[in-house]
Amino acid sequence: MITRRHLIRNIGHMAMALYGSQLEAKADQNSQSLQDQVTDLIDKQRFKGSQKLTLLYPKGCLANLEPAVKIIRDLTKIEVLLKESALDQISVDILMAQKVGRDNFDIALPPTFAIPDLVAGGHLEDLSPYAKVWEPKEYRKSILYSLGDRHLGKLYGYQTDGDVYLMFLNKRWLENKDLRNRYAQKYQTELTVPKTWPELDRQIAFMHNPEANRCDGLLFRNLNYVLWEYWIRLHGAGLFPFDKDMNPQLADDRAIQALDEMTEVTRSLCKDSRSNGLFENFKSFAEGNKYCNLGWGGTQKFLNGPQSKIKDDLIVVAPPGGQFGPRIETLPYFNWGWNFCVSSQSRQKELAYLICLLMGTPQVSVRSVAAADGYFDPYRSEHHQDPEIIKTYGTNFLDTHRNALSRAIPDLYLQGQGQYLAPLKQAVFSVTQKQMPAKIALKQVSAKWQKITDQLGREEQVRQWGSLRAAYPDYVRPFLS
Repeated sequence: MITRRHLIRNIGHMAMALYGSQLEAKADQNSQSLQDQVTDLIDKQRFKGSQKLTLLYPKGCLANLEPAVKIIRDLTKIEVLLKESALDQISVDILMAQKVGRDNFDIALPPTFAIPDLVAGGHLEDLSPYAKVWEPKEYRKSILYSLGDRHLGKLYGYQTDGDVYLMFLNKRWLENKDLRNRYAQKYQTELTVPKTWPELDRQIAFMHNPEANRCDGLLFRNLNYVLWEYWIRLHGAGLFPFDKDMNPQLADDRAIQALDEMTEVTRSLCKDSRSNGLFENFKSFAEGNKYCNLGWGGTQKFLNGPQSKIKDDLIVVAPPGGQFGPRIETLPYFNWGWNFCVSSQSRQKELAYLICLLMGTPQVSVRSVAAADGYFDPYRSEHHQDPEIIKTYGTNFLDTHRNALSRAIPDLYLQGQGQYLAPLKQAVFSVTQKQMPAKIALKQVSAKWQKITDQLGREEQVRQWGSLRAAYPDYVRPFLS
């Protein structure tokens, strides 16, 4: 019987056989674009022409993929057929395809945070052996965030969407002389871009004035999106969610205080913060009568559009953070993103890998990201310099976005990510709605987390968490406990 171990061993033998021919090509790589290098690899492996691959993608990404697929067809004559999945359903579709024994796609675009669960289920191919042979030396040089590409040291995907969480401020309010004078008189400090959560909370409470049509904060408070802010506040308080042995740290006084502060500031937020979905949030902040918001590149594309009243009055910065050692640091957070991955069921794994590689080259990916109607945000430095992309996002946003990607803290890239975060999401929502105290809610979540870890296998979860902890950015990792 051919086992997965045998297949991996055969891939290793293939890699050694091909290594010699790859050495000859190294001398030419410096003079070739990455696109040309990967296209040549496809040609030399005799994949060029006649083959077809299927790519499973989440709804909303078609506009990004169509130009890439056209470029690939023009370069290689290989057809990449696009198959749509529901936005929140794609991970389930990947899982079900293997469960029923269907190999109905070769490449998939799962959310970055879903990769550990899909790996645990055997649904994604380990791309490390292929990358060792075929990934060009300079391929990753301009990629700004790749922490989610690997799990336990092995490569499972290529990041294709720079979804880092940022803060949007109303420049007109922040620079208003009357507001600045009154703020200074009241708090004995200057009204400036906030770098800590207590500072932002104080500004929100100060700015809030419904009678003057001034609704200050539009921070998400609905069940689906409320957790993201607390995740940053928790880290800003100096805490990892778990200690080194995967014991939850939510019962720590700092975790409780962070949620209490988030609950207190909720009183000064706009009422529609509690119900707004993504697009309602975009439209509401674009009215220009709110002070602050949190969002991504998709938020910026809307706010930079012709329908936005705040287009010329935006300041985009990293979200507040906390005191880390001698410095106060802001905390950008990579909380979504999509990855090109190869299905473990594919019958054309080598070709599928090379197509993923080609789609991620600067020359192809810049056309994907430039599609304003799609979900992909910049993730390579070349993207931030492209005229079309600059026109869509604006230089202020792109400068902040580029810096934030290189500093972003990760999401919870562990097996069971959804199991862990679902009860925490519900707890944060309930507490901010004044339905229960933070101390009780977080204690209950801690107990659930312990059970989840034991069910999944504590030893393995500790191993995964240790790998993720070690991958946190250097500027913050030593100061988190």
